[in-house]
Amino acid sequence: NNQFILDLAVYRHLDSSLIDVDVQPTYLRVMVKDKTFQLVLPAEVKPDSSSAKRSQTTGHLVIRMPKVQELIMANRKTPTLVKPSDCNKLQTNIKKERVEKLEVDPSKYSFPDVANIIQEKERIGQGPINLQQQKVIDTENSYVDFEDNQDVPPLI
Repeated sequence: NNQFILDLAVYRHLDSSLIDVDVQPTYLRVMVKDKTFQLVLPAEVKPDSSSAKRSQTTGHLVIRMPKVQELIMANRKTPTLVKPSDCNKLQTNIKKERVEKLEVDPSKYSFPDVANIIQEKERIGQGPINLQQQKVIDTENSYVDFEDNQDVPPLI
């Protein structure tokens, strides 16, 4: 609460000598490779107490600037007194709200029928695979005019 923290993303392998930080009470100026990043601060800061550190892993530049007027704000949570009967009523109301389900009319929504997206045609005899079984032909009776040449060796 009492300081401003600036996390400036800088390339990890960039040499630190190319980074220049100038913190003033009302503004901040960071020069990275002759590129200027200037930011006006909403409250005055202590330039002498500010610190600039560079992350070893990511290379990010983290600048911490403490405010001049330090306001100590305690985070107090004031407990509210609740009667036990009121507490039980609240718990039962919460349980009732969790059990309540939304009823949806099934006729109002529908899922697309993905099984019949494409009308299938009969593919019997099309393509390289024949889906019908071919009839076995009797080879001895199929060629009546065939003359067997004894000089040719058998195929199998």
